[in-house]
Amino acid sequence: MSAAEIPSLDPNQSAVRDVASVRITQPDQVDLRDVPAAEPGLSVVRARPRSRAVECAQSAGYWLGRTQSGIRRNARAAVARARAEALRIKTQRPLQVLAISAGAAFALGMIVRFWRCHSS
Repeated sequence: MSAAEIPSLDPNQSAVRDVASVRITQPDQVDLRDVPAAEPGLSVVRARPRSRAVECAQSAGYWLGRTQSGIRRNARAAVARARAEALRIKTQRPLQVLAISAGAAFALGMIVRFWRCHSS
């Protein structure tokens, strides 16, 4: 075999450069259950099937995460709407807001007073 026939590992060659530039974004998942038997001396790692309990737990976790984020998003939207509505009412009807606040404070004071008298 002459020196011209020996393959070179020159990084400037296009084949090597193309392979080196490939970026893997997700780990490759290969199901080896359908792979034919390997040659003698080679071992094939076979993927175990996931149990029904594992699949149920994963789907429940996915559902809970999605539901939690939905609840959080809806709660934030409700708080924002309540603040906007309170600001609107406060600017449009300030005397009614003051009257309602005073009435609520008076009623709460009376309730606390009666509760303290009867608890002693």
